[in-house]
Parts: sequence; C-alpha cells; structure tokens
Amino acid sequence: MNSYKPQERNDQIDLRVIFNIIWKRKIIIAVATAGIGLFSVLYSLSLPNIYESKVVLAPSTSSESTNINISGTAGALARVAGIDLGGGSDKGPNINLAVEKITSRQFVKDFINKNDFHPELLAAKNWDSAQNIIVYSKKGYDSENDTLTYVPRDIDVYKGYMDRIGVFFDKRTKFTHISFKHYSPYFAKELLDNLVLTINNDIRDIDVKVANESIKFLEDQIAKTNVSDLKLIFSKLIEKNIKTVLLAEVNPEFVFTVVDPAYVPDLKSAPSRGLMCILITIFGFLFVVTFITIFDYIQLRKKS
Repeated sequence: MNSYKPQERNDQIDLRVIFNIIWKRKIIIAVATAGIGLFSVLYSLSLPNIYESKVVLAPSTSSESTNINISGTAGALARVAGIDLGGGSDKGPNINLAVEKITSRQFVKDFINKNDFHPELLAAKNWDSAQNIIVYSKKGYDSENDTLTYVPRDIDVYKGYMDRIGVFFDKRTKFTHISFKHYSPYFAKELLDNLVLTINNDIRDIDVKVANESIKFLEDQIAKTNVSDLKLIFSKLIEKNIKTVLLAEVNPEFVFTVVDPAYVPDLKSAPSRGLMCILITIFGFLFVVTFITIFDYIQLRKKS
C-alpha cells in the first residue's frame, strides 16, 4: 500500500517570524507611533470648536381645530355635501406643515436670503471668543461689506444649512426639538430665534390668506342661495374662518409656542479631541506595525 505524505508548503507564514520582526523593530514602531500621536494632538487642536444651540417648541393653542356643532337638517346636509365643519380633537395640519417647511428647499432659500446668512453658512471658519466675532475665510468673502464676493448656488446654501440643522418631532409629546450647530454660539442662537419667528409668520400668513379667501367665497354663496339650511352652514363656516383670522392677529406664536428658548451654549459640542487623538494613534500604530512587518517579511523571503 502506498502511503501519502503531505508536502510542506513554502508559502506558510510563521508567526514566530512575525513576532521577531515586531520585537526587532520595536524602537522604530514606538517612535513612529509617538510621532503619529503628536500629529493627532496638533491636528485636533487646529480644529475650531463647534457649538450647538437648541430650542423646544410645543403646538400653539391657535393650531387647535375650531369645531362647529350643527345638528339637525343642516348638519346632515353638510355631511352629505362633504363640507368639513371640524369636530375632531386633531391639532390640525399646521404642525406637520411647519416641521416639513423647516427643511424644505424653498423655505431654506427664502429664509437665508431674507436674513442674509450666506457668509455665516458658507464662509465662516472659526469664532474669536475674546472679541465675539466670526472669523471668515479670505477666499470669497468681502470683509468691508460683510458679504460674499460671489453668488452662491442654491444647493450650496441648502447643504450649508442642512449640515448644521437638526429637527426632531416627538409624536408622543407633540414637542418639536430643533438644534443648530455653528462656530459661533451667538449665531446659532440668533438663527434659531429667527427660524421660529419666520415659521410662525409664514404659516400664519398662509392660514389668514386662505381664511380671507374662504370668507369672501362663502359670502358670495350666501348671496346666491335661498336655502336657509345652506345659509346657516355658510354662516358657521364664515364664523370658523373669522376665528382663525382673529387668532392669527392676536397670537404671534400661531403654530409654535416656545417651551425652552434657544440659548447661547457655553460648552462646545464638537470636536471630541481626546477620542480623535486616541483613534488616530491606534490606527497609526496598526498601520506602522503592518507596513514594517510586511516589508521585513518580504525581505526575509527574498534572502531565503
């Protein structure tokens, strides 16, 4: 019977050789790792601080549905005609619309243009805490006029805004949490204050416009019909729209009520310099060990 003897492969890696290479090159590895660690410290210190301001908003009482109770023939007629008279406990579509508008392209474009926040979003690179001024990049920024030297693209403006904004709507509590990150903590607060004010004004203007147009249309319908039940329905709908206009006029917080206003943060939210240094040093150590091991192992194989 022929006996089979497996042949030894010459391409197998001996772990003892690997460990010997690492031990032999330990000084080089230590020096290179220390250099990478020093570089990580200098690099992390060169990064500017980023501050995050937050605001907590609750649905305003103005966004509640204005219910109309009509019973009898008029109520049945309204239901058959598919006329919405209110009657639920729903807060209405204003909150959902407002949350979506905060991150919509058209709103962001109009909001940034109206407040002229282009330099802060696209040219800011640091913040001087001693003088409380934003440090801008020399490229593309006119310091005398505090404006950009070019017309930014809409996509750049939107990206600069979206990279810093955070919006979270809690379906359980109905609270909306908005955060904004920037080099300047004062600008982060300023933008959030303006954002809440603009959202309330925009939704209020939309609702007032729709309500006024509805009132005008319903008044025309009352003049055209002789059916008393329809006149009653139209009158109640006019009453509902007038109530919407009145609430909008007397309450500046038409959609959102500020529960916790935006603030100037004292502590930075990023970067995490300690974690950054640790990760860079660890990956640098692994890279140095791998590179030296492969290089020396190849040299040994060539000699043998």
